[in-house]
Amino acid sequence: MKKILVFALLLVIGIYFGLHYLINQWVRGQYTPENYAVMRECLDNTLDVPPEWFADTDYDQGLIQQSNDLSIIYQNLDLQKYAFDIITKILKGDAISQEQWDVIHQDVESMRAYTDKLMAYTKRPDYELSALAEIPSYYSASRSPNYLMLQIASKALQLRTYSAAKSGQWRDAFQANLASHRMAQRRPAIDLIAHLIAAAIQEMSCYSTAWLMKRCDDEVVLREALEELKLLDKKVNLNVLDKILELTIINRLHWVKKDNPDIDMTPGKTGYFYFQQLSSSCLAEMKMMQKQHNIQTNLPSAEVLSIWKAIGFEKQVTEMLFSVSMPNILNARFREKNATARYQVTLLYLASKLYQINKGEHPQKFNDLMPDYFDAEIYDPFVEDGVTKPYAFDASKKMFYSIGPDKKDDLNKIPYDPSNGLSSRGDISAY
Repeated sequence: MKKILVFALLLVIGIYFGLHYLINQWVRGQYTPENYAVMRECLDNTLDVPPEWFADTDYDQGLIQQSNDLSIIYQNLDLQKYAFDIITKILKGDAISQEQWDVIHQDVESMRAYTDKLMAYTKRPDYELSALAEIPSYYSASRSPNYLMLQIASKALQLRTYSAAKSGQWRDAFQANLASHRMAQRRPAIDLIAHLIAAAIQEMSCYSTAWLMKRCDDEVVLREALEELKLLDKKVNLNVLDKILELTIINRLHWVKKDNPDIDMTPGKTGYFYFQQLSSSCLAEMKMMQKQHNIQTNLPSAEVLSIWKAIGFEKQVTEMLFSVSMPNILNARFREKNATARYQVTLLYLASKLYQINKGEHPQKFNDLMPDYFDAEIYDPFVEDGVTKPYAFDASKKMFYSIGPDKKDDLNKIPYDPSNGLSSRGDISAY
């Protein structure tokens, strides 16, 4: 009898530690130790979230009406016929024939009514990315915008940028380019997808800006562009993706609260407190969907979760659910910093071009650009560990650059390419 009890006890202990090990391996396998530590900190510590993140914002009716008007025009565009794919060729420096330029000019004229309204729309003081949705009156301020619509809108503005530049209409070219930059404006409390869309639009716009600057020597137009881009920097580069875990939880809870008034959105609670509410809601929602639509899910059932919690795996279960239901959110930090670095080296490139026009030589350090072009120094976001460092300068190519996500200075000899991996080798420059 004693042997049976001892065996049963050892079996229970083995099962306990086996489950403990497997769950931890499942969770940790999806993250680096650094990412896992950030996730644990988010769950255990009090969330330092600004109170305005907990409140929805209603859009002005005039903004909604303009957005609806744009949506109607967009839906009537024949998107199949436009030469959007030529944008990549232009940026690569491929030879563009006169026949191809004629097609671009025709496309731009065909879409001019749309881009005219879009450029005016983005100039509204209350404009922000999530307002430009397909049916904005049906969406709350935290709803993700229509990605395809935003992508096409940005590309339409880029085509107009290149077409105007080819015709020597530099002011119109920069106005279309700046409208594309303005599209990326977003409030800090909107969701992860909206931030990633904004970062993608921002990066595409920076490539077009650099292409323009390399060809334009109109000092007045360049100066106007620099001043607007510096103002937009405060609205576009909202570096909230350092708090992306908090943002994701709070944004999802906004939606849960619409159907469940008992959800507690009081600021100052721990991440674990908020996520427990979110987890319960997700499980209830999945259970209902399974029942109504016979939908299968990879997440464990509420019954399985309750058993795991009963035998002491509550924290591991929370971490597992966190990692499965919100994949890749930590990589958003790299995307945001990449967009920020590319935006700021574009500003530096533009200021350097103006400096060269005025002084007859290129700046050698950031201080050369102060105070004529910048009031304060700007720092490379990839220099971390509490250290601030200005962007490096490549004397041979006469441009400033960022050390990139790998945080190693490659002397601007290796261009960073996110397709090689978000934290891959290489530096970030404007061109």
